[in-house]
Amino acid sequence: MQISFNDSNLELLYKEPIKNLGKQQYSREVIERYRKSIDALASANDLSEIAKFRGLNLEKLKSKEFKGS
Repeated sequence: MQISFNDSNLELLYKEPIKNLGKQQYSREVIERYRKSIDALASANDLSEIAKFRGLNLEKLKSKEFKGS
């Protein structure tokens, strides 16, 4: 799956090594868990694989708001 970021700060948190980020508002553990979650999304081939990760809280949309691919 392809991952795109709407927020440049979140993209920076994912892509940059922790030591290069400087002082952050999030702890090292939170950043590491965030990265593991993004990696889980990226490694999934379809939505059924993502649904297996309970911590990601995947829910079916109640309206037709999502227009992604």
